[in-house]
Amino acid sequence: DIFKIETIGDAFMAAANLVKDQSVSHARRIAEFSIDAIKVANTTQIDRDDPSKGCVEIRVGFHSG
Repeated sequence: DIFKIETIGDAFMAAANLVKDQSVSHARRIAEFSIDAIKVANTTQIDRDDPSKGCVEIRVGFHSG
C-alpha cells in the first residue's frame, strides 16, 4: 500500500511501509507506483480541446533507505 503523506505545491509525497509491514517489498511497491504515475500522466492531455498542447509531464524521485 502507498500512503499519501501530503501535497506540497505541485509535489505529491507518498510513502510505503507505513500502514502495514512491507519491509520486503516497499522499494518495489513505490517504484511501481512511480512508473504507473508517469504512464498515466503521459497519456493525460493538458487540454482536451487543444491536443497540440500535449500531455502532462511529471518527474518522479524516491528514496529507500
